[in-house]
Amino acid sequence: MRPTVLAVAALLIITAPGSARGQGAWQIATVDSNGDVGAWCSLAFLNTGHPAISYVERLPGNQASLKFAWYDGQSWQRHFVDAGGNVGQYCSLKVRPNGRPVIAYYDLTNTALKCAEFDGQSWDVVTVDDDGAVGTWCSLGILGSPFDGQPGISYYDSDGKRLKFAWRDGAVWKNTVVESGNVGEYTSLVILPSGRPAITYVRGTDKSLRYAEFIGFAWIITPVVSGDVTWTHAAVLPSGYPAVVYSDLLGDDVRYAAFDGQSWQATTAFTGRASLGKNGLAILPTGAPAIAFRNRNTAELTYATPGGAVWEPVVVDTVGAQPSYVSLVTSPGGQPAIAYYVEGSKDLKFAIRKLCADLNGDGAVSQVDLGILLAWYGVGPGGDIDGDGDTGQADLGILLAQLGTNCLSD
Repeated sequence: MRPTVLAVAALLIITAPGSARGQGAWQIATVDSNGDVGAWCSLAFLNTGHPAISYVERLPGNQASLKFAWYDGQSWQRHFVDAGGNVGQYCSLKVRPNGRPVIAYYDLTNTALKCAEFDGQSWDVVTVDDDGAVGTWCSLGILGSPFDGQPGISYYDSDGKRLKFAWRDGAVWKNTVVESGNVGEYTSLVILPSGRPAITYVRGTDKSLRYAEFIGFAWIITPVVSGDVTWTHAAVLPSGYPAVVYSDLLGDDVRYAAFDGQSWQATTAFTGRASLGKNGLAILPTGAPAIAFRNRNTAELTYATPGGAVWEPVVVDTVGAQPSYVSLVTSPGGQPAIAYYVEGSKDLKFAIRKLCADLNGDGAVSQVDLGILLAWYGVGPGGDIDGDGDTGQADLGILLAQLGTNCLSD
């Protein structure tokens, strides 16, 4: 059993009223409410298993600072990362294998791309690229071989209207142009199982969605879908193939596309006025995709997963929440978690879904659900938790009780 999950459960203070059978109850906490805080939020989990969020605090005089919040097992702690001028926009947070959080972000004052890394005592802030107006739509990833554990960043060059990629080689930042010709907004960077980077982004001339993959010596560029696309968010499926969720402004829909080894297959995940944030796609432990977005008809924070032929939406935060800059990831225990900015109250919030006993959503609590939970937490195939010689619902109940769940009969 992973003890870190218990600490995550301890921070949850409010149960959201909207939950579907087999999906669990959403728990919501306010992370920061001191001022206008939470825009451009980006969520990740530290090696301790606790959540952390990078975000912007907007200040008078058209100024902004980059902040970092983390849960220490008892409460949320917050401090400033960069408070020099108007900075922090498009921030993207990841955690290196050594446990250090890293943030890529845009410095509007100097129209430059920056990166900050916490060394255990303080934040080391460096300028990655300042050749013109560069760094908007930045997305951070942790590279594999030959740059194991080093950060890489995709971003937009506003002056050159081109997509660029930067990586840290030892102590030196290098960059290259991925594609030129009015391309590169709404970038989303993922690291493939090979350790190589891949990027989804939008071409400005026709607003089509494109995919670029580095093959070791060159970038291979592939069109994904045509249409009026914004807000792309990429992820890697268990198959190793990429997937992407995006906003289709022609139909005002949220759509999902996955590569099957031969071509991209696209489906509509949500129809009707919906807004994605900066990172609205995650892959669950089951291998299924999940998305989070704002339903603009009701101003609700919404979470959806595929349920056969259609996607099943669930309300996470209710009418009037006015969420934006939605950031979705999965916790070390496989639970979906969301950071988001509340436009009305100008607060930063965090939501996580608690586990329920009917994990596969078939309407029954059985040994199958226990198997899913054991696999998530690496307990092993036996599962005889209570030592009675049998693996069954009682063992599942023990595990769920240790996790702090209260939704055995959701």
